[in-house]
Amino acid sequence: MEAMASLTMDTHRIVKRLKDAGFTDTQAGTFADIIAETRAADLINAATKADLVALETRASVAEYEPKIIKWLVLLFLGQTGLIVALVKLLP
Repeated sequence: MEAMASLTMDTHRIVKRLKDAGFTDTQAGTFADIIAETRAADLINAATKADLVALETRASVAEYEPKIIKWLVLLFLGQTGLIVALVKLLP
């Protein structure tokens, strides 16, 4: 079993194996190109480490969002009460 797949692909080796199995040069080359294109498309859509970190960060923010909103509302109400009290103390 191979270790993790690398990002590059040895299309020459694939063509050689296909030719050894009876494919013509054209068939083997076309098939190897199709495999390479498909793999490239898969890699474009693969999540990167940065994508996973961003997703985790958004999840953390979403988890604390209700608490943050609660504290902001309480601070706003407290600030409003303080301003009203100070205005009443003015002559």
